[in-house]
Amino acid sequence: MLAKVCRRWRSMSRSLLWRMAFVGIVLLLAGLVGRLTVILPHLRDEVADIVAQQQTTLANFVAQDINGKLQLRLDTLAELAHSLPPAIVGHPADLPRWLARNHGAHTALFHHIRLVPLDADDGWWTLQPSAVRSGLGAGQRVIGKPIAGQVPGQADIPFAVPVRDTQGQVVAALTAATAVGQAGFMDGLLNKSHEQAGDFLLIAPQHQLYVAAANPDMVLRPTPAPGLNPLHDRAMQGFRGVAIGTSVQGQKNIAAIVDVPVAGWFLSARVPYQVVEKPIDQIGTLFMQASGAQVLVLLSVVILVFGRMFRPLLQAAAQLRQMARGHEPLRPLPVVYQDEVGELAGGFNHLLEQLETNLSNLRESEARMAKLARHDPLTHLPNRSVLNDRLEHASDQADRLDAQVSLLFLDLDGFKAINDRFGHKAGDGVLLEVATRLKASRRKSDLVVRLGGDEFVIVLQNKGPSALAAQKVAQQCIDAIGQPFHVGDSTVELGVSIGIAHQPPGQTTEFLLIQADAAMYAAKSAGRNRYCEFEPSMRVPDTKNTNAAHNP
Repeated sequence: MLAKVCRRWRSMSRSLLWRMAFVGIVLLLAGLVGRLTVILPHLRDEVADIVAQQQTTLANFVAQDINGKLQLRLDTLAELAHSLPPAIVGHPADLPRWLARNHGAHTALFHHIRLVPLDADDGWWTLQPSAVRSGLGAGQRVIGKPIAGQVPGQADIPFAVPVRDTQGQVVAALTAATAVGQAGFMDGLLNKSHEQAGDFLLIAPQHQLYVAAANPDMVLRPTPAPGLNPLHDRAMQGFRGVAIGTSVQGQKNIAAIVDVPVAGWFLSARVPYQVVEKPIDQIGTLFMQASGAQVLVLLSVVILVFGRMFRPLLQAAAQLRQMARGHEPLRPLPVVYQDEVGELAGGFNHLLEQLETNLSNLRESEARMAKLARHDPLTHLPNRSVLNDRLEHASDQADRLDAQVSLLFLDLDGFKAINDRFGHKAGDGVLLEVATRLKASRRKSDLVVRLGGDEFVIVLQNKGPSALAAQKVAQQCIDAIGQPFHVGDSTVELGVSIGIAHQPPGQTTEFLLIQADAAMYAAKSAGRNRYCEFEPSMRVPDTKNTNAAHNP
C-alpha cells in the first residue's frame, strides 16, 4: 500500500499540472505570509495612530470641558465673596439666609458653602495641605485636595476664595464643595466601561490621588508607586501626549494625557490596545480564510480547466512514447487547438517533415560521399580505391573468364605548360576533356581511372592474348589526346606517354601498376607521346616510392 502511494506521489510530482498547482499554492502561501508579516503590522500601526489621534482629540475636549467647569465654579465663588456685606463677614451664621435671598441660582453649583476664618481648625478645612491656606492668605483662589463625598465612590472637590475687609485685607475664606458626580459636571467620566470603549482617569499629581475614575474603587486612592507603571511615572514628571503603556493590572492601553491647568491636574483618556488588535486579528483571519478559498479554487481550476486544456498535450506525449518505443510508426501529432499546445504539436510536425527531408538529403549525401570516396571529384572517373579493388579481384575474374588483364599507365606530355600559361582552372578544363576522350571509345568492361594530377590508368580484360588489344587501345588514346584542345581563344596540343603491363600467366596483378609505371617512364625516355610495353629488363621503381609518387 505504501509503495503504491509512493509511486502515485512520484507520478504526480512529475506532472506539469500538479507542479503548476504546487507553484500556485506556494505563491498563495507566500502572499499570505507577506500579508501577515508586512501588511498586518502596517495596518496595526495605522489603526493605532488613528486611535491615538482620536484619544488625543477626545482627551483635549474632555479636559477643556472640566477645566472650564472648574473655572466657572471658582469665578462664581469669587463673585459671591466679592459681594458679601461686611455684616455677613462678622456674622457667618447669616450666610445661608443671605445666599438664599440674593444668590439662590449660584448656590446650585455647590453644596456646603461656608465662611471660614483663616485660622479655623474644624471640618474639611483641616484636611487641606498648608499650601492651600498659604495660597488663600496670599489672596489666591484655590482648588483644594479632593475629599470623600456623600456618595460612595465619588469625591468632593473643595473650592476656596479669599474674603477681604474694607481695607482689602484677607480676613476669611469662602469655601464650597462640588461632587464629581453632580449632574452636568463630571458625571460623564463615571459612565464609561474601560473594557469596551475606554475610560478616563482624572489625577491630581500634587496630591498623588485619583480624583475621578470609571472604577469607583480607584477614587481617592493613591497613584501607583514609581516603577509600577512607566507611563504614569512619565505623566507625573510632566509628559503630555499619547503613548502606549501597561497598567498595574497588566492591561495594555493607548493613553492620551492632557493638562487640566486650573487645578494643576491631568486627564488620561485610555482605550485598551485590544481595540486595535481585534480588527487586525479579524483581518488576519479573513486573509487566511481567503487564502484557503483561493487554494480550493486553484485546485479546482487545475483539475477541471487545466486538465481539459492539457489533455491534447498528454495525448501527444502518449503518442510520442509509442512512436519512441517502436509500437507506432512516426506520424504527425494531432493539432486540437490553435494554442501553445497546438503550436508545440505543429512544431513537432514541422520537425518531422524536416527530419524526413534531412534523412532523404542525408541518404543522397551518403550516396554522393560514397561516390566521391571512389571517384575523382574533377573528372568523376573512378579513383585509386576502385583501381585497387579491380586489381585485387582481376586475377580471379581472369581465371574464371579465361581472360588476361592488361594495365595501361598514361601520363600527359606538356600539361604543366598549360597550367603555367593559362592557370589551374584552364588546366582542369583540359583534364575534363582528356577524361571524356579516354572514356569515349572504351567498353563497359574496361576501367578508366584517374590516379591524380595528369596520370590516368586503363584496365583491360580480354580473352586470349591481350598484347595486341592493349597496343590498339594505347594507340587510340594517343590519337585522341593528340587532337587539339581549345583553351579560351587559344588552341593547344598535348601528348601522352603510355606504359603497358600484362598479367603474367598464373601470376597475380599485384605488380601490374608498378610494371606499367616503369614502362611509362621508358616511353617518356624514348621521346614521349608513345606507348611502351613492360619488359623484364626495365628497372622497376621501389614500391613505397611509387605509391607515394602516384598518390593524389
